[in-house]
Amino acid sequence: MLTESYFQIEQSGCSIGCKRICNSEAVPDRVVLFAHGFGGHRDNRAAARFAKELCSHHEGAAVITFDLPCHGSDKGELLRLSDCLQYFAVMVDYLQKTYPDVQLDACATSFGGYLLLNYIITSGNPFRRIALRCPAVNMHQVLTNSIMAAEAQEQLNAGKVAEVGFDRKIPVDLTFAESLKQADIMTMDFTPFAGDILILHGRKDEVVPFTAGQTFAYQNGIRFLPAANADHRYSDPKIMAEAIRAMEKFFDAPDRM
Repeated sequence: MLTESYFQIEQSGCSIGCKRICNSEAVPDRVVLFAHGFGGHRDNRAAARFAKELCSHHEGAAVITFDLPCHGSDKGELLRLSDCLQYFAVMVDYLQKTYPDVQLDACATSFGGYLLLNYIITSGNPFRRIALRCPAVNMHQVLTNSIMAAEAQEQLNAGKVAEVGFDRKIPVDLTFAESLKQADIMTMDFTPFAGDILILHGRKDEVVPFTAGQTFAYQNGIRFLPAANADHRYSDPKIMAEAIRAMEKFFDAPDRM
């Protein structure tokens, strides 16, 4: 029976709201950290559906989601890239200590994908496999061109805080936008991690341009699976189901020699 439980991690000055989805009677032998997108939260539907499918095929699987700074239940007042990366560091530390002998994988979407890639390039890769759906590899452009309205951009340029986003409006300022520009992962070398990463991207993505994800994957030798009719959220249930199956197959693949 699938169960959901909420918990809080208090560590390194962070207070992170988390959610665990797993089969109630099973001892975890695989844990997947799931990172949501910009304006999302730990209860996002994509994570829930992914967890349901994964746990139905793997009795010992568990999926852990968490609220990024200023997202969901988080009490943050202004989004900072450094805070987001600190949350990732705390989550990794918690999972490694709580499940020391368990396979640790990661799944992320959009902004969460950008953050996860940023984390492994700066801190190393603690995950056996990483599956990314529509990662915002060009996050600065995504923020300024796809997420923010012209009025919000004007507020930032005037030194003001703008409320932007989708499910929840997130407070950002010019400092945050500039930090994304400086941490441009499109210019970084991910080839050492390429064999452990899978990227899925919809050709009809209206938030993160398909060509950005494709270019990033090809220049780093990362396995790339395009979906002809998928939008940013993979809102077609059939296409989403195919994406989840591809992720599961990737997670099940044997280690490289």
